[in-house]
Amino acid sequence: MSGNRDEDIAWLKGYGYRPSLVSSAIALTVWSIAYLCIIYQCIRRRTSFLWTLVFGASLEIVGWILQTASAKSSESKSLYLGSYVVLLVAPSAMLAASYTTFNRVVRLTCPPRSLDLNRLWYPTRRRILSELICNLAAFVPLVAQVIGGTIMACEFEVKKGTSNWKSRNGSSIFVGLALQLCCTVVFLVLGVRFYFVKVEPDKGSKWTAIFWTSQISTLMILIRTVYTILVLPFGPQWAYWLFDSIPVLVFLVLFAVFHPGRYLPISLQGIIVPEQQVTKSNEGSQLPELKQGGFADLPELVSTEPQSRPVVALGNIDIERSAANPNLHILEQMARYA
Repeated sequence: MSGNRDEDIAWLKGYGYRPSLVSSAIALTVWSIAYLCIIYQCIRRRTSFLWTLVFGASLEIVGWILQTASAKSSESKSLYLGSYVVLLVAPSAMLAASYTTFNRVVRLTCPPRSLDLNRLWYPTRRRILSELICNLAAFVPLVAQVIGGTIMACEFEVKKGTSNWKSRNGSSIFVGLALQLCCTVVFLVLGVRFYFVKVEPDKGSKWTAIFWTSQISTLMILIRTVYTILVLPFGPQWAYWLFDSIPVLVFLVLFAVFHPGRYLPISLQGIIVPEQQVTKSNEGSQLPELKQGGFADLPELVSTEPQSRPVVALGNIDIERSAANPNLHILEQMARYA
């Protein structure tokens, strides 16, 4: 009996703290609410490009189910180590959603001539390549962490409550976290670069909401990654909640509240980004794509019906003042700045 008790105490050291069933159950409930909100909006708005977010959030739910079960049965090593590995890799899949959201914001706000490597520092002009980079930047670290986490779980020493993660095989978890750290820093730098060199559209545009959602969510995972690297394999309970769990929850809440499907046009919500994009909002705005000097294809805004009515001079273009031309006030504002 005494031997079992000593083994149980030694095993509890592996957690870094004594697991709490109440806190794990509360976390599972809160995470599930955010998860259901995301699932509902993805289905309703058909945002298929966020499949990585759904996948990562699903892993989070599975991880918290295992964590709750392990808190109830602290003698089970498999339950806890299973939850540890699942919760370790889940944010990497979620990061892909943040990266691809940022990529779509860039394509939404910048005209084709501005999608330049020298201007934005990554190949946004090549739509498939840019989308592939966003996904690889998330899933390559994920695969490395899955391999490393699995090896670490297999090498876990019950008596010492530690894991030889620094071994040649187990170090892949550190490599995966280091890759994730580098990728998050790079995408945050690209976001800052884009913000300062972008073609400024209407200041009232809603694209800023999902831009900051992608940036802040990436920052949250960056904080969590730094913490995980510093405390591998385990850390104290208060630090785990503050620097690991809470940042992931903030990520989910941001995408639940500022869901990209509310702001992106339907053409940008698929898995594959079309070649030509027009800055149309979901409300049905018919404005053409913005360019640095103004609107592209101005004649599209002009009524083609022949009418003998007064005209307004706009540079070299004469535009008929017609009731069939609802966008005339926009052209008149442009004329004042010409």
